[in-house]
Amino acid sequence: MQMTLRKPLNSIYFKILVVYLITILPIYALFVIFQIRISKDINNERSEVITNYTNRSITFIENELARVYNTQQIMAANNFEITMLHRGYNKINAYQLGKLVQSINDNLWSIKKSSSLVDSVKLYIPAIQREVSTISYFDVISENMAENLYLNTMDTQQGSVAYADKQMLLCHYNTFTGKDTLPEYMICVQLSEKSIRSMLGAASDDVFWIIHNQDFQMSNDPNPNNAQVLIESSKKYDMIDNEIITDVIDIDSVKYIVSYVKSPVLNCLISYYTPLSEIMVHMQSYINIVLIIGICTLVGGLVLAFYLYSMLKVPLNHLLDAFRQMEKGNLDMEIHYRSNNEFGTVFKFFNKMLTQLNSMINQVYLAQINLKKAQLRQLQAQINPHFLYNSFGILTHSIMRNDNEVALSMANNLSSYFKYITKNIDEDTTLGKEFEFAQTYLNIQKIRFQNKIHIEFKPIVEPYSDIKVPRMILQPLIENCYKHGLKNTEYSGRVSLTWYTEDNNLFIEVKDNGCGINASELEKLKKYLDEGTFSEHDGLQNVNQRLKLKYGSEYGLHVESVENEYFKVTVTIPVLKGA
Repeated sequence: MQMTLRKPLNSIYFKILVVYLITILPIYALFVIFQIRISKDINNERSEVITNYTNRSITFIENELARVYNTQQIMAANNFEITMLHRGYNKINAYQLGKLVQSINDNLWSIKKSSSLVDSVKLYIPAIQREVSTISYFDVISENMAENLYLNTMDTQQGSVAYADKQMLLCHYNTFTGKDTLPEYMICVQLSEKSIRSMLGAASDDVFWIIHNQDFQMSNDPNPNNAQVLIESSKKYDMIDNEIITDVIDIDSVKYIVSYVKSPVLNCLISYYTPLSEIMVHMQSYINIVLIIGICTLVGGLVLAFYLYSMLKVPLNHLLDAFRQMEKGNLDMEIHYRSNNEFGTVFKFFNKMLTQLNSMINQVYLAQINLKKAQLRQLQAQINPHFLYNSFGILTHSIMRNDNEVALSMANNLSSYFKYITKNIDEDTTLGKEFEFAQTYLNIQKIRFQNKIHIEFKPIVEPYSDIKVPRMILQPLIENCYKHGLKNTEYSGRVSLTWYTEDNNLFIEVKDNGCGINASELEKLKKYLDEGTFSEHDGLQNVNQRLKLKYGSEYGLHVESVENEYFKVTVTIPVLKGA
């Protein structure tokens, strides 16, 4: 196909670029000039916010916590009483126990009084399941309490705050023993949320804060939605300890200046934020200028939008409509476009593509039909030799025993069986005849297995018996029951062929109570059925693919199984389409 090249100046893209530059560049230049001036003032205000709140509050709290932890270490260094209680609990008398507990409790109260940040102090001794605390003095703890506390706090560096059960804890262990072994004792300080709130500052002058990590959250903002937005916003930063990052975010159409500080001692992120309006009180003149620039940009954008609409939107709508028609399955169409620009070329290629696509679809469809017919011929030719040998063997033995009734029944059923499978496979049959053939096959199997396998058969009735269906869609499913599901069954086997209707669909269920398959094999089988690849269940695949070719992808086979309980195949066909 020969194409005529267009002059570059006539290109749609060149025209768009020229119009865009003429409209935007002057406005953008003015905006940049004033934005630089505004940014300088905002940065100065940000620095002031960081200085006033971060250094004053966080540094003070970290120093307080360091003093508390030092007190914990001093108590741990002089741990004679703790060691005595841990190792001699079952050896000392009540008087000695009381003196030890009193001495330890006095030390715990010393830690509590060391800072107003301390709410309570507890000493856990897991080996004897006891705790000494400033709250309950000496008490029993549950078997898993100390273990859970240790597992929740062990990954936190000692000297830093850990968070467990919505509590802020400062814990010290006698030694780090890993996850499998509990320490001899744990000194845990529960911090006072009220005191921390007081030190971080109350909500005043529209300055708010939030302290949070993945296990804990605390804020002085009365609006909980603001805190959640701040938490989500902070996740985009990969901060290091004591690093301060500032940003401007939008919460419910209100802009806030935010300062993020990562505290290694508090083991969390502290965010201070204040409405941008408070900082930009002295920048109103700049804002007015930016507003004017925005209006100019809007007007220019409208002009550009109108031009682009006339140039791009109309042909694009034609193209989108064509694609929507394709999505609905309508491939017999053609797009007509008068202009000789890029869209004209696109539409020509689109029309050519539709023609080629229609041709390829027809070729593929015919190829699939021929393939499934070939597979069905192969399925007909590959009669199960064991089924054939056993059937004729039973017929022979029946004749030799003069059991004429059984011999006659077997001969008649075998005659009907071979007569049906050798018919022209290119023709559809009725569902009634398919059920008759399935009954014939079941009769043969019933004679073969006598009373070892019980058969449940629900005959099809009018008007469903007149539904046109592909030939041999039930017998392979029943054969699968005997070949795979009941191959090792010696007695109490069961095969059922039933049906029901629902929402203009007919469902036929073939089920056995044999060995079934496990979940992994079931998933593989479903994948084989969906993809059409071959496996030991090629009869099921052939039936499934022929049903999908005739009725559509939403119809076909569905398999269910529970290992050592059952295997079930459900055939789904439309009542209205096939009737």
